[in-house]
Amino acid sequence: MPDLNWYLHRLAAMSPAELAYRARQRLRRELDRAGGPAVPRFDIEAARAEFGRLAPALAPAAADPAAFRARYAARFPEGRAALLERAAAILDGRVELLGRAFEVGPDPDWHRDPVSGRAWPREFWGGVDTRDGRRVGGVKWVWELNRHHHTVTLARAFLATGDERFAEAVCAQIAGWIAANPYGVGVNWTSALEMALRPINWLYALALIAPSAALDAARFARYQLSIAEQIAYVERHRSAFSSANNHLVGEVAGMALAGLMLPWLPRADAWRRAGLATLAAEIPRQIHPDGVPAEQAFHYLAFVLDFNLLVWLTAARLGQGAPPEWHHRLGAAASFLAHALDGHGHPPAVGDSDDAWVLRLDDRPGASNEASLVATAAALLGDPALRAAAAWDEKSEWLLGPEGEAAFAAVPPGPPPGSRLFRAGGYAVMRAGDRVVTFDCGPLGFLSTAAHGHADALSLTLHDRAGPLLADPGTYAYQEGAEWRRFFRGTAAHNTVRVDGRDQSEMRGTFLWGRRASTTLLDWRSDERRDVAAAEHDGYAPVGVTHRRAVAFLKPDWIVVRDELRGAGAHTVELLWHLPDGAELELVGELARCAAGGRRWAIMGVDWVGGRMEVACGREEPRQGWHSPRYGVVAPAPALSVTRGGELPLTWITAIYLGEGDPADALAAVRDELLAAVALEQA
Repeated sequence: MPDLNWYLHRLAAMSPAELAYRARQRLRRELDRAGGPAVPRFDIEAARAEFGRLAPALAPAAADPAAFRARYAARFPEGRAALLERAAAILDGRVELLGRAFEVGPDPDWHRDPVSGRAWPREFWGGVDTRDGRRVGGVKWVWELNRHHHTVTLARAFLATGDERFAEAVCAQIAGWIAANPYGVGVNWTSALEMALRPINWLYALALIAPSAALDAARFARYQLSIAEQIAYVERHRSAFSSANNHLVGEVAGMALAGLMLPWLPRADAWRRAGLATLAAEIPRQIHPDGVPAEQAFHYLAFVLDFNLLVWLTAARLGQGAPPEWHHRLGAAASFLAHALDGHGHPPAVGDSDDAWVLRLDDRPGASNEASLVATAAALLGDPALRAAAAWDEKSEWLLGPEGEAAFAAVPPGPPPGSRLFRAGGYAVMRAGDRVVTFDCGPLGFLSTAAHGHADALSLTLHDRAGPLLADPGTYAYQEGAEWRRFFRGTAAHNTVRVDGRDQSEMRGTFLWGRRASTTLLDWRSDERRDVAAAEHDGYAPVGVTHRRAVAFLKPDWIVVRDELRGAGAHTVELLWHLPDGAELELVGELARCAAGGRRWAIMGVDWVGGRMEVACGREEPRQGWHSPRYGVVAPAPALSVTRGGELPLTWITAIYLGEGDPADALAAVRDELLAAVALEQA
């Protein structure tokens, strides 16, 4: 259970208006003990027929299942094979959650944590403490199972094959959940986001199996009643104030979709209107004008975009237009992703990531949701720049249907993404061919909690076609993470500078920050030969130190970084460079030779005066040298540190060489040019 300090810090992050709101929410929670909303009445047969008519608005594949089936088999044979393999495993009781396989049986225990094997208590939801990951496990894992992504997999397999076993299994999974989770009981009623995501997946799955005899009138009625209960919960308990981040977007997306797809329910019109209005209002709050996520977490940008896509596509097919701001922010966000993606279609792991999808519509290992979003946006917006950055993919096919691919194919490809400053969101992206440098010169996070931000000011990442060379080590875990959570959010886990062993910003809880670093952009220049960005932050102001960094990309082979630590007195300064797991790092003087997957590069001290070099890989105390390639997975990875204790000010200059030949000889030939590239006016 969180300690008293957590509660005090959390209260400090709330305004008086939020405190009053929280008190009202407490009362609503107690009212939930009395039971759920009144059972809605509707004509079951008429509703069943109407749902079949509406199904293609949410799932275009449902418009002509036979035609889609033939096209899917011909167009996506690899994806179809992966889909049927996964669906067959689900029939046998094996599900994949966040990249890991679990045996849950054909009739899962919906309250049991699949990782720890321990069960969450079956008591009134208001007494279930999901913030404490020690007694049962991280709540993320049981929630992931209960989101019912696997029912969408089964439904897609039904549409791809016509095999009624898959439709029957969809119905069995939904019915089993309803029976095991009466209103207000247990961990699966504790989060409004989860109460929205599950109906979204159910609605999509039911749209795909609408033609099946498995979905008879009695089952259909039962499922609608459960969706109504869950969305009524969302309506009463949706996120607000300091919690109104991506959770609010998901919650109101669930309300809007339920209102659009189940219009005969008594509250449907209210859900639709409130959901669409709130979603429209959140678009400019949660996505900056340049497309950067306000949460400063690249993964959650894709999450927010997917919710919006599902709702606005469905609304448009039902004759309700999207707000113009949505098209602008979709284009801007897709452009940001296109600039940040590596050769595999993945962005750097900046900020938190829990690897979640809204709908899992591509079962291939390594499928990129971010690259898919770029392709979808290219088709919807007719943007040549986006068309050049992504290929048509399976997820886009399920979302848009064959008309979407025709629209995509009709867009002439533009030039590939180049270097660009995303000023509003605070990232400089420097590109040369398949090499991508991303420099963080933005804020910590969103709202008063900055929940999904990391203490990574002035950090940079480097990717090429094969993946990361200088990595953001990732997230690993949330509630169950304990000290791991602190490490992966902390400054020591990023490619930046740490002073006196401190984090740039003050952690006060798993999703809570106190004092935070403020970053100021100082310079941005870009041409065909070089890109230069410079910024500084005040995260070390409590000890009288300012960190200023200039980064120059001399294309295509050199990156040079100048770090200035301004201040006075004695301090310990630590410069950090993180490699991905599987990489090798060898120290030779002031040169670090790096290798991974057949690629070789070098990190060199052009001027590391007084610095002591050290490599950590999988070190426990103090923790260093770790990489989390996806949620719940952690692996040793080399981390290079350069440390000096002494008087400030201090300036260090680092060069990263990506070319062929001996790094030391190459440096001697360009040393003066590198120093000139990062020279800053003394201010």
